[in-house]
Amino acid sequence: MSYIYFDNSASTPVAPEVRDEMLKYLTGEGLFANPSSVHMFGVEASEAVEQARTSVAKYFGCSPKEVLFTASGSESDTLAILGMVRGLQHKGKHIITSVIEHPAVLEVFRALEEEGFDVTFLPVNPGGQVSLEGFCSAIRKDTIFASIMYVNNETGVIQPIEGIVEACHENGVIFHTDAVQAAGKLPLNVKTLGVDLLTLSGHKIYAPKGVSALYVKESLMETLVPVIRGGGHEFGKRSGTVAVHQVSALAKACDLLAERHSADNKHIALLRDTFEQKLTNALDDIVINGNQEDRVSSVSSVTFKHIDSEALLVLTGEVCSSPGSACAGDDGLSHVLEAMGVDPIHIRASLRFSFGRYNTMAEVERAVGMIVPAVERLRMFSPLGKGG
Repeated sequence: MSYIYFDNSASTPVAPEVRDEMLKYLTGEGLFANPSSVHMFGVEASEAVEQARTSVAKYFGCSPKEVLFTASGSESDTLAILGMVRGLQHKGKHIITSVIEHPAVLEVFRALEEEGFDVTFLPVNPGGQVSLEGFCSAIRKDTIFASIMYVNNETGVIQPIEGIVEACHENGVIFHTDAVQAAGKLPLNVKTLGVDLLTLSGHKIYAPKGVSALYVKESLMETLVPVIRGGGHEFGKRSGTVAVHQVSALAKACDLLAERHSADNKHIALLRDTFEQKLTNALDDIVINGNQEDRVSSVSSVTFKHIDSEALLVLTGEVCSSPGSACAGDDGLSHVLEAMGVDPIHIRASLRFSFGRYNTMAEVERAVGMIVPAVERLRMFSPLGKGG
């Protein structure tokens, strides 16, 4: 069976160039050494880490002193949110996020709420966007911190973070964005964006799982309270031996993003647009979820009315897609689509298809050729009927 992988928002394949870079530090003589060791192999490993930090900093448009390496996007989000909020709590107890954030953000805010912080969870409009006016209205005198994702992982909808950043800085509020789904699709120059903290994850940008980068504005580094304590690695902000092979792989992936940004996006947008056009031409009663004007090129959240998406996944088993986020809750319902006001019965009829660098137009043709008859078959026998 030849599978079609349309789940790149969950995880991307490792680029061959990235794999080769990583292997150097797994198989090369002495390059496996601990970068904290003082012998020559340790020095070489340390130099590799700092070279990787410089490459990631170049991608961010910041100083290497503003880049921290962690083991995952979730860890970077946790460090950014917990670390800054705890470091700022003497100034106030009010913090802001949105209802459509990734669980890596939402769960940290809920934990802070249990600690006694006052959290505002902002709603979104039917297109899946936070209202800039609503965000500004939520800011109070005791607001210290806000975190709004740059791009939603389920719909690809872009959030208005430029205006949000401006509002934050006018009111002395520190701002973090989870940019995991924006990397490679939108520019991530942190100085242009004006963000104070930003999260990036390796396995969303053709690097391996288990590595992430967190940008922290230099003037805020002292305020950031460590979450993981120990040997004082990463400028004393994230203890734990740095995985040289992982950070080197991440750096190579960032270099490739910079080189291939335009070509990748043009290719991926054509795949996504062709996929959606062919589906809408062939099938009635389907909806593309989210604001169509403000979204990245890679994601298509599709509701196939009158069917159950899990049944469609079974019938089109060669097409790897997802009912929503790979980190969805136990009930299986997308909290993002719920927040957008989508009827629960239609949420259960929705799938997320996400396209990447290595997908082809031939795969789009094959996938549509399997999905259309499968939907028609399910509708013919579905208890949901045309009224569903």
